[in-house]
Amino acid sequence: MRRRQVRQNNQNSGGAAMNPALKNSFEIAVIGGGPAGITAAAQATRIGADAALFEREKLGGLIRCANLIENFPGFYGKDGAEVARMLEAQAKSIGVHQIRAEVRRLSALPNGAFLLETNGGEYTADAVIVATGTKPRKIAIPGLPEGAVRYGIDEPREFSGKEMIIIGGGDAAFDQALRISKFAYSVKVICRSKAKALPLLVDRCAAAGIKIHENAEITGGEIVDGRITLRTSAGEFHYDELLAFCGREPNDELLRGVMSELADSTEKSGGSAGAASACIETEIPGLYFAGDIIAGRRRQLAIAVGTGMDAALEAVEYLSARKAAKATTVGADTGGAISNNGKVAE
Repeated sequence: MRRRQVRQNNQNSGGAAMNPALKNSFEIAVIGGGPAGITAAAQATRIGADAALFEREKLGGLIRCANLIENFPGFYGKDGAEVARMLEAQAKSIGVHQIRAEVRRLSALPNGAFLLETNGGEYTADAVIVATGTKPRKIAIPGLPEGAVRYGIDEPREFSGKEMIIIGGGDAAFDQALRISKFAYSVKVICRSKAKALPLLVDRCAAAGIKIHENAEITGGEIVDGRITLRTSAGEFHYDELLAFCGREPNDELLRGVMSELADSTEKSGGSAGAASACIETEIPGLYFAGDIIAGRRRQLAIAVGTGMDAALEAVEYLSARKAAKATTVGADTGGAISNNGKVAE
């Protein structure tokens, strides 16, 4: 691949960065500001690596939308938004360099480094940790336009006084039902089969007055005077807003078709580009995955943090090995040995 000139980006790496230094080349680039990405960037920075965290939106990822954190040691009973703020504060205190930009293309350079093309400029990095997480699996309902279905919420207060329908039978659907019920006039959960959420979440929803309809096959819908009608095998439901939590899939568009090496390796294994590796290290030297993009259905805070930590350690170890190999090459070319301080001995 022909190496392209890297353009300086003052707009996106300036005031939005945790570290105000303006630069466009780093040792480690972390793409994605969820728990995995924050952990990776913080650990790499703490070790002493020159790392940058790329995130186009608020830090925290999906954890910002969690109703309660109950299975992560030390965070019991805290809501997701509070945990996200704590993660961001810790990253700032460590000195993580955040760049508020969307990475639109990731490419391998001939020298073994990587080129990140963003909506505000180009950056290079010697190693990259992809922690882009997952995206919602969308559904089509006959009679309803695509925009009539929402797949996530940032601020539940926007549903104050509204009648809500949530489609989904897993933990996410029931967790969000509980979160929204604090503000909405009413909330109903429509499960296309049996509810698969944790029994404690189902029980909490029932105790909160949330109506749960199981085995309700969706047949269609329509919008009349701003109100939505949803037709199912369990009857018709009328409401103001519709949310769907019907599973998620790897957010791997960044990797699809833009890195020929990775595409070749995944084609041979029959996988997709982003979900190719079931582990942190990929087949491309210097490229690592962290968080939900590799964790699949096990979307847990503890797993995300663990993979982020592991990816950072692997990336730093990789860079150290590269530096050592380069130093050895320099010593061989000059006919001398490399001393402990990195200078060529006479």
